[in-house]
Amino acid sequence: MDSIRSHWTTYMDSTATAAEVQFGPWNPGLRSQIPHELCHLCTIFRPENAFTTLGEIAEMHDLTGLEMSELVAFRPERLALHELLIRVSADLSVPDGSKIEDLGINFRQITRDILARYIQPEIPAITAAYDAARQALAAIIATELAALLDPAVPPTKVAAPRGIAARLRTLFQGADTRSPAIDTDEIHAQRLIAQLHHRAHSASLPVERAAIGALAKVVSALVVRHGQVWGGRELISRIATNLASHFATASALAHCACMRMPSVSKPLFSATPIAPERDLLDLLA
Repeated sequence: MDSIRSHWTTYMDSTATAAEVQFGPWNPGLRSQIPHELCHLCTIFRPENAFTTLGEIAEMHDLTGLEMSELVAFRPERLALHELLIRVSADLSVPDGSKIEDLGINFRQITRDILARYIQPEIPAITAAYDAARQALAAIIATELAALLDPAVPPTKVAAPRGIAARLRTLFQGADTRSPAIDTDEIHAQRLIAQLHHRAHSASLPVERAAIGALAKVVSALVVRHGQVWGGRELISRIATNLASHFATASALAHCACMRMPSVSKPLFSATPIAPERDLLDLLA
């Protein structure tokens, strides 16, 4: 718990430092003071919402320096809910009613109904597509990481001069003190990071762009923090796969017909009363 407390305090301090750079109406400088004893109750750390625990995220944060919120591996059920909230906000016109609280009540009711009727029945398919996408991401990341962590070819040693004449010239002229160029761990990592970024941008498949881009971000963070690619191969691969999970989410929801809102010329929902026999959500069928 002391380790988690230290990591959480560091995270909150770093978040506050970034937030205090410039104050404004949308950034008044306020920040949440969550007691460390309650951190595990935060939504992003709860086991029903994420695969990762607070302790695992603290370890990943300590290794990479990346924001703790970026390192969370959400469950597909939670990601589907996130997507639904975005779609309802962006694609549907929610009636506000005559009371101040009507907008929030109607928004939650519409979201609950769509979730219960259309999303939850598709959860097995969403989960299967999500798992398949994560496996594809992990395979690409493992291949790229293996190439990155293979030791560089050692520099060729200068052969000692042979023959009496050659040795005499070395003795009187002095040995060549110029050191051959050595490819250090950091230089090697920087070169491979540049290659990863290039491959991520030039990859033709979205899964490759997501996987290689995530790995490049993790490797860059490790080099900045440690001066080299430092850490266990399995842990690095898991962190990169978590960062690339947005692709797995998109891939999973693309297989879910319930997330494809119909194209309409007018809002599906409005403040105009509808006859009781016509359920609002029937318009989505």
